[in-house]
Amino acid sequence: MYILITLIIIFLTLNIIYNYYCYRQCSYFLTEFNRWLFEKDYKGNLEMERERAIQLVKQAGIYDVLIPTTRAIGYGQVVNANINPMQQFPNRMSDIAGQIVRQLESAKGVYKQRMKYSYNPILWIEFIMFLPSKVITYLGVKSSVVKRVFNIIWWFIVIVIIPVLITIYSNELYRLIRAG
Repeated sequence: MYILITLIIIFLTLNIIYNYYCYRQCSYFLTEFNRWLFEKDYKGNLEMERERAIQLVKQAGIYDVLIPTTRAIGYGQVVNANINPMQQFPNRMSDIAGQIVRQLESAKGVYKQRMKYSYNPILWIEFIMFLPSKVITYLGVKSSVVKRVFNIIWWFIVIVIIPVLITIYSNELYRLIRAG
């Protein structure tokens, strides 16, 4: 039993540390990007750190933002496109730069919220209740029907089967807990 509690504490601590690190990285990119935008003598090279900024936004789950843009390309021609602002990082065009700042701020908020989740037992219960949905999302399945079906199966297992097993094996569980 002590091993389980120790593992949970270690997991929560690592989760807090990791999300704090990502939060600080987002803050760093916001600061450096703003310096790059507004300081004429900026010496840093954000292009070298572009992939890390994109990775932070992807891991926060807010990467799939597209903004419409129109640019004159010369000779009376115009190009219209939907672009992902983070793919343009760093960029000084006002519409793209503004969206990059918004995405980095949103990612920063996501990581801050994830740190808070580590402290809240109600959110642990929510995480356990919707575990299949989170796993399916992590695997890249976007169908909400599949998520709902797996959640219903999971709830059936948790609400019906596990209590039945606990009732059947209560004496063995009692001895196991007393032995630990």
